[in-house]
Amino acid sequence: MNGNYFKIARIAKQDIYQFIKNTGESLIDYHFSSYLNYYLKRYNIKILEHHFSCRKIEGLTLINEDGVSFSYEKYNSTEKQNFTMCHELGHFVLGHSGKCFTELRGKSDSVKEREANIFSATVLMPDIVLLSKIFYRQDSFQRVKADLVVSCEALIYRLINLFVNLLLDSRDKVYQVVYHYYHGNNQYILDYFRIAKEKMSLSIILCKHSSKADIVNQIGFQVCPYIGQNLCGFVVLA
Repeated sequence: MNGNYFKIARIAKQDIYQFIKNTGESLIDYHFSSYLNYYLKRYNIKILEHHFSCRKIEGLTLINEDGVSFSYEKYNSTEKQNFTMCHELGHFVLGHSGKCFTELRGKSDSVKEREANIFSATVLMPDIVLLSKIFYRQDSFQRVKADLVVSCEALIYRLINLFVNLLLDSRDKVYQVVYHYYHGNNQYILDYFRIAKEKMSLSIILCKHSSKADIVNQIGFQVCPYIGQNLCGFVVLA
């Protein structure tokens, strides 16, 4: 997962960092909704609710001659709906080929679904926002969760994947660090952020100063022809 994680996370970070820079949004007050609304308005994307009795379909993306629409399960929690909306946006921004994408309940083996999950987690909880809230302001797990309107599970997995892929520590060791943070002991996670912040700063610099062509060449993606290039960051096609 490491290589794919970095490819997708870097695409998401490039776009979200540029958006934050353009809008002047505070890292401490960041909320994904302004980024999502930018795309909804710019590309006239419709957001709809759905409900199926089996409750197996979390989200849908439909792309046809009438435009683009995302839908989410209306009886899911707000936190899950947020993840689903960003997941569906991920299919769009990543330029996944196809006209219909279905997010099913439970773990998916689909590469496109995993990529959309990585994108969603990165947009909901950007590295630099987590750094600002957890390391600099030293917010509790519960406060970060509440501010970003994400589930406990989503924040736990986001932190685990962030440190496993950034610091290359074992998943078991990272899990213990996140476990302590979840239960109110932030000592270990502050140590992790202290080590990771230099790599995160380098990542921010690379994203800010790399051109679209440079990054596309480095990670082996193609610019998505459906959306075009007039974006706050850039869009790619897997």
